[in-house]
Amino acid sequence: MKNFPLVRLFGGVAAVWSLVGVGALVSVMGGCRSTPTPVHNAPSTLRVLLDGDIAEWPAEAEAHSDEHNLFLRFTVADEQFTLQSADKSVVISLDLDGSAQTGQVGGEAPWADLGTDMEIRFSPAGRDGKRGRGVLAEAIDAQGTRTKLDIGDLDLHVAPTYASSWYELRMTRTPDNIAPFPKGGWCSSGFIKGVMSLRGERDEVIGYADPFVLPVDQACPDGKRRSGVDLPVKPKGALRVMSYNVEKSSPTRNPEVFKRVMTALDPDVILMQEWEAGDAGAVQAWLTLNVPTASDWQVIKAPGDNSNGGGVLVASRYPLETLLSEPVTQGANARPVRFVGAVVQTPGGEVLAGSLHLKCCGTKDSPEDKQRLSEARAINQAFAKIAATRPNARRVIAGDFNLVGTRPPLDLLRAGLDADGGDLEVADARDLAERVYRTWRDPATGFVPGRLDWVVYSGSNANAADAFVFDSSLLNDESLARVGLDRTDCTGSDHLPVIVDLAW
Repeated sequence: MKNFPLVRLFGGVAAVWSLVGVGALVSVMGGCRSTPTPVHNAPSTLRVLLDGDIAEWPAEAEAHSDEHNLFLRFTVADEQFTLQSADKSVVISLDLDGSAQTGQVGGEAPWADLGTDMEIRFSPAGRDGKRGRGVLAEAIDAQGTRTKLDIGDLDLHVAPTYASSWYELRMTRTPDNIAPFPKGGWCSSGFIKGVMSLRGERDEVIGYADPFVLPVDQACPDGKRRSGVDLPVKPKGALRVMSYNVEKSSPTRNPEVFKRVMTALDPDVILMQEWEAGDAGAVQAWLTLNVPTASDWQVIKAPGDNSNGGGVLVASRYPLETLLSEPVTQGANARPVRFVGAVVQTPGGEVLAGSLHLKCCGTKDSPEDKQRLSEARAINQAFAKIAATRPNARRVIAGDFNLVGTRPPLDLLRAGLDADGGDLEVADARDLAERVYRTWRDPATGFVPGRLDWVVYSGSNANAADAFVFDSSLLNDESLARVGLDRTDCTGSDHLPVIVDLAW
């Protein structure tokens, strides 16, 4: 096996950098590699927030575990690419019980003493030689037989979804199907070993990190964790805004689950995406029937379907008026952008609200990513013109940003739109029941859950008194009973509702 390391000057000494942070440093002295230093486990007090920001990690740690989860952080030195849609693969080889007696032994360093029981591949190579997309997880036995694993059962998460310098991974230690795995280490207690590598189009190794060794304590014997958290009470005088991609007009086909979720969350303003069926009157009728309120719901909806700028809407318990007289378009062909805006006349004053759905799919610098940038710029310019005529109005824009390439579409859209001329604030909305940022999940697609939906607001004249993402599947029976929900209610869409309570 050949190793093609990346070389960087570090502290005046040439060092080999490949994949991963601290553990990837290997001193080069006299032409010989030093003995790799096992990575120290992070202290038990560490609480990883899965957001792609590694600020909470101790400098010497790249792996961590608690009774429920295994955590890893990694980087590809000097490179940023979209992890799940790239022309190269990041491969994590895991010896789940720290023993070469189980799993497949690689034969060459750094896999020589590793019994690989599981392998996780991002952007795996396909059988046709073309680069794959998403994530592939496989169990591997001593004979090298591979068994594909359900990434939903593994509760596999990675943040962020867009190209970044660092990534954080989380995986459960208590999957429903533990049959393919050894008894020790990951599923109980002992040690976990691992090697992270970078692979080319033919699965050749083009870089790797030193192996890490992680001591692990007993995994939770009761399996997956359920939370007893209660839904936050809407602060008095606050405006509760909900952003929700309802996946192909799902409320029209499965009204009961959306009725229960919306009733429990009790939003004042709903910014929806992918409700293509019917016009504004049809949505208003649905809300009136299923989510009754003291005052009539009002709805402003973009005409058309998902392909021509439609499917986005603003619904409100308060009076609405149209924000834009003409649809937003972008590009030389004036393609419609999925955006609709409204002026909400709340008891606390005017709020300029926008619902958007940026172009999906692609990767860093792909045509889709460039279209997202163009769409964000067009929305920013159109919104800025109207906002200039209502300088004291508060502002909120939310929706499915589809940030699977790069982050700039988000930052370009919010640039200069605050009432004071600054950028709109990003609402810190993470999962109500877990320390993770994710608003979308569909394991059947082969992609891990991610944060695709965002809410931005004018921080100069409003503040987010609360912000959270709601997933009924994470609550225990008692918590569900208190709000009148079933555990499966949030499976009506592949996206989750995002809530922000705006206070003046």
